[in-house]
Amino acid sequence: MSNYEDYPAVAIIVLNWNDSKNTIACIESLQRIIYPKFKIYIIDNNSEDSSIENIRKIFPYIEIYNSGSNLGWAGGNNYGIKLAKLHGYNYFYLINPDIRVEPKTLSALVEAIDAEDVAAVGSVVISYSNPDWLEFAGSQLTSESGFSRQTSMKKSEFVFDGPDIDVPELKGCSFLITEKGFDKIGYFDERYFLNYDETDWCFRARSNNMRCVFSKKSICFHIGAQTFGGVSSPLYRYFIARNRIFFARKNLDKKSLIFAWRCMAWEIKSVLLGRSIEKRGLKVKGALLLSLFLSLRDAIFNRHGNCPPLVRKINKV
Repeated sequence: MSNYEDYPAVAIIVLNWNDSKNTIACIESLQRIIYPKFKIYIIDNNSEDSSIENIRKIFPYIEIYNSGSNLGWAGGNNYGIKLAKLHGYNYFYLINPDIRVEPKTLSALVEAIDAEDVAAVGSVVISYSNPDWLEFAGSQLTSESGFSRQTSMKKSEFVFDGPDIDVPELKGCSFLITEKGFDKIGYFDERYFLNYDETDWCFRARSNNMRCVFSKKSICFHIGAQTFGGVSSPLYRYFIARNRIFFARKNLDKKSLIFAWRCMAWEIKSVLLGRSIEKRGLKVKGALLLSLFLSLRDAIFNRHGNCPPLVRKINKV
C-alpha cells in the first residue's frame, strides 16, 4: 500500500478489567506502531478499582467506554466491536492489555488479511519475561483428540521469513478480524466468558469455509494471564477445565468429548498427587481442588458464563 487512502481504518480494541497499569503500558506500545490509520478503543469491563481515572490521567484524548458489567473476554470484545462498527470501522484488532507490540505488528496483520476467504490473522507471541521463548508459533490439529494444539518453541528454532500459514486456531491476545468474518461467522460466544472463546470462533470460521492465518511477520510480547493471577491459579484452571468440555460438546465428536473429561480427571489428579503443588502448600492445593470441583460440577450441569463468586474469592489465596 503506497497511498494513505489504500490503508483500511482499524479499530484497536483493548479490554481492561482492574489492570490500568498494563493497559497504560499497552497503549504506550501501540502509539509506536507505524500503521497510519487506527483508533484506540478502551473497553472497561466495569472495573472495581480506579482504572478509568488512571488511564484518563495519562491519555485524556483516548475514549474509554464502560461496558456496564464484567462481560468477560468474549462479551467485552463483542461490545467493543459493535461500538466500532457503529463508528464505521470494519477491521478490528483485538489486543489484551498485557501485550506489547512492535512498530510493524499491525501492518503485518493487515497485509495478511487482504484475501476474501481470510477471517482472522494472528501474531507470533513471544514471552515478555523470556524473549527467547515463543509462546505461540502456530497451531495444528491433533488426530488423537480432535482438539488443536498451540505450538511453542525456542526463538532460535523458528523461521520468521516465509509465507503466512493457515492454522486451526489463533491466540486471542493479538489478532485482527474483519467485519466480513463477523457477518459470516457471528460474534464470540459469550457463554465461554474467558478461554476457548477465540478457539471456538476459529473453528466456526473453518466450518464456514473461511481461513484463520498465522503471520510470521507480526510479532508481539505477552506478559501472560494477568487478570487470572497466573496460569496455575484457581481462576484460570476453573475456566480452562470447564470450557474445554463445553468446547468439545459444541464443536467436536464423542471421542473428543471423552478426551476433555479425561483432561478434567487428570487436572484433579495432578493437584491431589503432584509434587509441584505440594511445594506450594496445603492452602493452595485446597484452593485449586475446590476450583476444579466447581468446574466439574458446572461442566456436568452444562453451566456457562462467569464463574461462581467463590472461585474468585479462593483465587486470592
